[in-house]
Amino acid sequence: MVFRVISIIDGNSFQINKGWKWNGKLYRLIKIKGYNLSKNDPISKARLNNLLLHKEVELGYPESLEYGRLICSVYIDEVELNESLLNSKSKNIHL
Repeated sequence: MVFRVISIIDGNSFQINKGWKWNGKLYRLIKIKGYNLSKNDPISKARLNNLLLHKEVELGYPESLEYGRLICSVYIDEVELNESLLNSKSKNIHL
């Protein structure tokens, strides 16, 4: 499903514009699966802000909850975001 990112919560999570139903509940807070940098790192938050804020993302493969955030795969322009992509290629990603 496609959602719009309406806010960046911290260095590894964000809020979407409408709830995504999983296991009978709606979730709007998302944590990127495979992205495990410190949530308090201002550089990580700025990176997510530049890449995702106000953009459409596709979510898939929800797997669990962490502090009320749904952990799932996140795709933008059919590219899956994960820690290695965001760290090694983030300077070259123009989404």
